Amino acid sequence: MLSTQVEEDLRSALVGLEAIHSHLEDLVSTLLEPRPTPLSLVEAADDSRAQAALLALEETLTSLRRRLGQAAAQLRIRPEPA
Repeated sequence: MLSTQVEEDLRSALVGLEAIHSHLEDLVSTLLEPRPTPLSLVEAADDSRAQAALLALEETLTSLRRRLGQAAAQLRIRPEPA
């Protein structure tokens, strides 16, 4: 069912956003340390989990856009109730 697929895409997007949010919070924490070291900054910036989440989020949003377009097309096809 299309609505189930849209819901799955939305939930997947939320998971991706949470991973990115977590990464950004980690970066803020690192920057707020009294004396961040160059190594801690580089390590904080290099989060493959956040990079993977960004790629997955892009794919999810593309899928969501396509499915919402399909849903819109289905709504146009349905006759109006009398």
